[in-house]
Amino acid sequence: MTGKTHAICGTITMLAVTATHFSGFQLDGHTYLPAIGLLTVVTGSYMPDIDIHRSKLGQQHKFISKHLTHRGITHTLLIPIILFVAMLMAAAAKIPVLPDLILGFNVGWVVHIIADLCNRKGVPLFWPFYRKRVHIATFLTSSWQEYVFIFLWLGVNVACVFFLLR
Repeated sequence: MTGKTHAICGTITMLAVTATHFSGFQLDGHTYLPAIGLLTVVTGSYMPDIDIHRSKLGQQHKFISKHLTHRGITHTLLIPIILFVAMLMAAAAKIPVLPDLILGFNVGWVVHIIADLCNRKGVPLFWPFYRKRVHIATFLTSSWQEYVFIFLWLGVNVACVFFLLR
């Protein structure tokens, strides 16, 4: 998927979370406000591709991109788990706004990985426990199929919002 697709899908998902939990949701004694996460979801959507040398992020952070392989560690569940723990720690430390910003960033990151699961190349989702790449569909990047994917992603999110708000 292209960067724009990742950003669009991440934003759609964060808007859906915000729509269903506008006044916030409780987790571990902290009220998270998803609307604040809208500020960081696009950045989170782009971040897994920092491992591409020719990407905008890869060019800006050459030291990082030079030492990573594309669809390696940044496309596993390891980073989202670390971000989730950081979010909980920030909430426990009662740092204002930071947990909500991390939430949006993490939603963007996870949606990026899910979108790449729908590509022929797949992702090493369960690394280091399972090193093979996993994929669940084959949408071709930079083709009409990518638009179909965005439309389907929007449909699933709208259906979730409709179901949760009933």
